[in-house]
Amino acid sequence: MAPVSGMRWVLRTHTFNVAEQRLEETAQRTLTHIDGLLSEAADVIAGVSDIMHASCGSNERSRLSAAAFNARAAKNILILGPDGRTLCSSSEIPAGNYLGARFRPASQKNLAVALSPVSDAGRSLLNVSFTDGDRMLIASIVLDLQRLDYVPAEWKHNIVGLLAFDDGTMIARLPVWDGKTKAVDRRHSAPTLSAVAASEHFPIHVSMNVAMETALESARILSVIVDLGGGLLGVLFFLIIAQAIWRRPTVEDAIARGIRRDEFIPYYQPVFNIQTGALVGCECLIRWRKADGSIVPPGVFIREAEESGLAVEMTKRLMNKVRDEVGAVYATQPQLKMAINLFADHFSDFATVNDVRHIFSTGGMRYSQLVFEVTERYPLPNLARAKLAIKGLQDLGCKVALDDAGTGHGGLAYLQTLGMDQIKIDKLFIDTITSSNTGSPIIDSLIELGRSLMMEIVAEGIETGEQLHYLRNRGVHFAQGYLFAKPLAGKAYLALIAASSAPSSQVASAPAPAEGQPPMGSNSAHAEAA
Repeated sequence: MAPVSGMRWVLRTHTFNVAEQRLEETAQRTLTHIDGLLSEAADVIAGVSDIMHASCGSNERSRLSAAAFNARAAKNILILGPDGRTLCSSSEIPAGNYLGARFRPASQKNLAVALSPVSDAGRSLLNVSFTDGDRMLIASIVLDLQRLDYVPAEWKHNIVGLLAFDDGTMIARLPVWDGKTKAVDRRHSAPTLSAVAASEHFPIHVSMNVAMETALESARILSVIVDLGGGLLGVLFFLIIAQAIWRRPTVEDAIARGIRRDEFIPYYQPVFNIQTGALVGCECLIRWRKADGSIVPPGVFIREAEESGLAVEMTKRLMNKVRDEVGAVYATQPQLKMAINLFADHFSDFATVNDVRHIFSTGGMRYSQLVFEVTERYPLPNLARAKLAIKGLQDLGCKVALDDAGTGHGGLAYLQTLGMDQIKIDKLFIDTITSSNTGSPIIDSLIELGRSLMMEIVAEGIETGEQLHYLRNRGVHFAQGYLFAKPLAGKAYLALIAASSAPSSQVASAPAPAEGQPPMGSNSAHAEAA
């Protein structure tokens, strides 16, 4: 009976865990759908906010109508005056008493959300508002929740879902099934599973509840088989179930565990002025230092971290480590720069700007010493929001660079669209410079483009003297690569800074290096630190 009992316990535990995960996924998918409708509405009204204080002529009504037509769920877009009177509208639908509705602030300035005083054929209407002075621009969104048909089939008659504001005010029940749902009876304290998903952008959340008995329904038949099997059959069945249940941890699981354990650390790739030989800063590169002391390069984990969204938290912790490790030294060396890589998810909202402001408000490092590199591994999800985030970083005093220029999704179109400050020439193009060729048209074009746009140019992946001389002769000032130094741990990089700033260092007046030698070749302190 021991194998049978153990097997039944494992089966019940696994079924419970799966049910809990499925309920959380259902709540999150519902919230994602609603959050997407509200975000789209916010973008739509932002596009017509310039007419809020204009008179309601045919042109203004046409723009409101076109905006409502282009939004997936916008029922009406209208402008209200200080007395709640409709000044202009995309349709003739009665506006209702919007001044009587309670608008709850969203995460973005001047945005708010309220439940509409009117409904659309029994369906709930949510209003996203933008306030400017004494006028309010409102988009009414139809929540057509009948189409959300992804609740597990065996739960459809025994699950309760609610959409509510964060203060507890209910917006609507969530009929994501066929309307025959039985309410979970709490009068008899029946055990239930619950899941809540809260929006990061709007003051709403989704809650889901399903009876524990329903969640564990799928385990009953297998329990009967286990009871009938007994003995050897029970042991065999236990092994089969165990093999199906206990999966090997994925790379994503390992990354999440590594983040919790603070195993991701910064390494520093020095950047030099190849015209003078002076150290001008570094690029911060991430490494995974596991519990056994082994160092894992980013090629093993960075793609999974970005695809799973874990790269955002990983980068936030990395910036804290950079501040703590080199901030005090950078405070005494204002000419040094620190480049940090960001990913597409960092530009989906303004959170990254707030993180940078908070993290580097202490520790000694100036905002003007920070350069944030936009990688192009995945396209930016929303160029308008990305532009606002980049502008926010620049307003702090930071610079923004296009990393691996010409190799990613956005290409050189990002340069002018997003208003960047720096171009980084990828190693892919640097590798084309050899002793057997006389020129590199792509590199020459990127250099000329950077100059015409008045941007700084940094060359990556310099490994040979030929590459160094080619770039130096074409007026490139800044470069990094194994010819100068490999990525350094924190202590080694601090030692390099100390050697570079020592009174005996004559880096700026050093002679031009011999073929195949780095520009600081005559400085033994540099070589030792590297």
